[in-house]
Amino acid sequence: MPKLFILLGLLGALVTAAYDPLADILERQDYPRLLELSREAVFTRESAHNYYYLGAAYAGLRRPKLADKAYLVALEKPDLTYEMGANVADYFEAKNAAETAVNVCMQLFRKFPKEKLSTSQRIVKALARQNKHQEIINFFTGFIEEDPETVNPLAYYVGLGYYALEDLQAAGTYFQEAFDAGYRDVDLLLKMGELKLKSGDWQAGLDYLNDGIRMGGVVYTPEASTYKYLGLAYAKLDDPQKAAANFRQAITAGNREPEIYVQFAENALLGKDFQGILTVLEPRVAANSKNADYQYYLASACDNLNLRAQAIQYYQKALEAGYKNADFVRLRVSALRQQEEDE
Repeated sequence: MPKLFILLGLLGALVTAAYDPLADILERQDYPRLLELSREAVFTRESAHNYYYLGAAYAGLRRPKLADKAYLVALEKPDLTYEMGANVADYFEAKNAAETAVNVCMQLFRKFPKEKLSTSQRIVKALARQNKHQEIINFFTGFIEEDPETVNPLAYYVGLGYYALEDLQAAGTYFQEAFDAGYRDVDLLLKMGELKLKSGDWQAGLDYLNDGIRMGGVVYTPEASTYKYLGLAYAKLDDPQKAAANFRQAITAGNREPEIYVQFAENALLGKDFQGILTVLEPRVAANSKNADYQYYLASACDNLNLRAQAIQYYQKALEAGYKNADFVRLRVSALRQQEEDE
């Protein structure tokens, strides 16, 4: 409930140029007085403004059923403002009424054309959190069919729905429609890059990813998944140093998939960054004790750094974990032991 009361305090920002006593009382969080005056106001005039503050009064007094009812009535009134509607959506989100919050946003999307961009983003995020990707497709496709000019940016959101459902062909079609219509957004470029990589077009994918990062500017910090895709692209384009650098960035950004560590190590080994392999892999060696490739790359790094005892230890762990090229590993272990005996 604390989140809800913080929200209620912010609702007082809905103040017009003229003095509004209900807004003033809400800002002071005097909910009993607000209830008294908003009831009188509703009796005098059943407006969105008056029902809105009646809803805020009931919410502040922890009477959620009556608050819900008043807010929903406010949404149907002709004097509803976008700010009121957006705060009502915030209210339902704060109380974890996700479906109602989405429905409120959909009403706002239809009622306030000038606010379609911000409202559509809220709809997409809310439905995506509920894994309702087909609803994203259905909702925005209908508007594109009614008004083709809305392809920028609505086609992007339809593409996101298809992308989440792993229909990459349809996703690519809608992403391209949004792009061709002039929509430019960091996330669109990154998604187009990911899509190209998944279809095996490594250079095009890399170009889109880098374009998206450049568009983000100096303050933009890519997510771990973006660094992962960059690493994959550079690896496929035979640039192991850049591949390793981006896989390492993905790890730094929070990716803990064992495969990312292995891909980093594979490319770092090609780039002869042996110390880098130890720095990145050793802190999580215990958690990956059964990962044969993980142990092998640690062994190879130690081997190249002439850390024979550690190399033998990691090679043996790789064998125990079932490393695929066991014959080679046994040969290296034998050679390293012979070197130790010779000294």
